[in-house]
Amino acid sequence: MSCRILTILVWAISCTSFAQDRPDPAKALARAEQLLASARAEEADQVLSGVLDGGDRSLAALNLRGRIKAARARWQEAQAAFADALDLAPEDGTLRQNLGVAYFELRQIPDARRELQRALELLPNLVIPHLYLGRIAEEASDSVSAEAEFSRARAKAPTDPWPAYFLGGLLLRERRATEACEAFAAAVATNPNLPAIRWNFGLALARSGRAVEAEEQFTAFKALTDAFSQDIATKQRVASRLQSAQSDLALGRPEAALVYLFEARELAPEVPGTHLLLAECFKRLGKGAEEKAARSEYDRLLKGKR
Repeated sequence: MSCRILTILVWAISCTSFAQDRPDPAKALARAEQLLASARAEEADQVLSGVLDGGDRSLAALNLRGRIKAARARWQEAQAAFADALDLAPEDGTLRQNLGVAYFELRQIPDARRELQRALELLPNLVIPHLYLGRIAEEASDSVSAEAEFSRARAKAPTDPWPAYFLGGLLLRERRATEACEAFAAAVATNPNLPAIRWNFGLALARSGRAVEAEEQFTAFKALTDAFSQDIATKQRVASRLQSAQSDLALGRPEAALVYLFEARELAPEVPGTHLLLAECFKRLGKGAEEKAARSEYDRLLKGKR
C-alpha cells in the first residue's frame, strides 16, 4: 500500500512540475507582441513557438505568427499562418489585408489583388490595401489606377505620411516633379523624421529647379540618417531585400528585382549599393534616363561617405 501511495505522489509531483514548466499562453502572447513591437522579431518568434508547440492554434496566435514571420521577411510562412487564421475568421478584413500583403511579397499578384480587394469590401476604411493595389497597378504600368489608389489612401489617412509618400514617388517617376513636391511636402508635414521622404522630396525639388530648398532637404536627410543607420532591424530588412534583388537579377528577372530594390530604397535610401543595383535593373530594361538618375544618386552617396 505504501509503495502505491508513493507512486501516486511521484506522479502528482511530476505532473505539477510539467504544468509549471509550460508557459502561460496569454502571457506568452503578450510577451511576443511586446518583443515584436520592439523590433525583436526573432525573439518574438521563439516565444510564440513555445505557445504553438503547446497546442495553441487560436486566431490570435496564428495572426501573430504571420505578423512575426512577415517582420522577418519569411513570407511563405507568413502566408501559411494568415491562411490558417482565415480558416477561423474568414470575414476578418485585417487578416485578408495581411494575407494580401504576403501574396504580394511572394509575387503571387492575382491572389494578392483578390485578397486586398476583399479586405476593402469587409473594412472600407483600411488604408494599406490601397497602397499595395497602387503598387500592383504601377508595376503593370497602369499609372492612372496607381495614382487613384494612392490618392484614396491619402484621403483616408491624411495624417499618415506614407500615402502621400507613395503618391509623390509615383508622380516623380512620371516626371511630374511639381506635383510630387506637393505630395512630399504633405508627407514631411505629418512626419518630418523619415529619411526616405526627405531624400525624395529633395530629388523632386531639384528636378523642379528649386536647388536651395532641395539642399535643405538633403541636409535634413543626412542629419536623420546618422541615427537611422544605427537601426539594426532596418539594416537586416534592407539586406534581405537586396539579397532577393540580386537573386532575381541573376535569374534574369529585373522587373521582380525592382520591387525589392524600391522597398530597400524606401527603408534606407542612403545605401549606395541599392542605387547601383537599380541602375543595373534599368539598364537591362532599356530605361536610360532612370539608369542615369540611379547612377547619379549612387555617385552622390559614395562621395558623401568618403
